[in-house]
Amino acid sequence: MKIKWNFRYDFTIFLIYICEEKMNLFFILNI
Repeated sequence: MKIKWNFRYDFTIFLIYICEEKMNLFFILNI
């Protein structure tokens, strides 16, 4: 259970990180 919970938690952080990277690219392309 603990390993699964940690995996989901890390995966969520990973998705947020990717979203932030895409937003940064989007702003750079707009500028």
